[in-house]
Amino acid sequence: MREAIDDVQLVLEIKTGVCRILLHKYKWNKDSLIGNALQLHSKLSTNTPQECDICCELTDKLSGLACNHKECFECWKSYLTEKIVEGRQCEIECMDSKCKLLIEDETMMCYITDSTVVAMYERLTINSYVAILINF
Repeated sequence: MREAIDDVQLVLEIKTGVCRILLHKYKWNKDSLIGNALQLHSKLSTNTPQECDICCELTDKLSGLACNHKECFECWKSYLTEKIVEGRQCEIECMDSKCKLLIEDETMMCYITDSTVVAMYERLTINSYVAILINF
């Protein structure tokens, strides 16, 4: 899995987490992925004090993805933790219900601080890789 990620990362010059998400979407067919030259970017950003649309708390640090859907750190943390622990998901979309942007691994790890949840996320990621290989 790491070798495939490294190969795609070298060619596309994108983050490891983005490579994993794209490879998963392409059923780990790196030639197909590279051939289509897809790029997906997300980032964390900060704003002046604003109200979080989820919890309605005023904060000086709303963060989010390239899609510009921004919420407070605690709401992102809760959302991601729930998707991992209860939803057993390793491909998680933006919190906005109409947005399909997938959250990359590096961004995910900015919000998930509990080592148990991180380990569960990593297991889910590896399990999804193995499941695709078995069914391929």
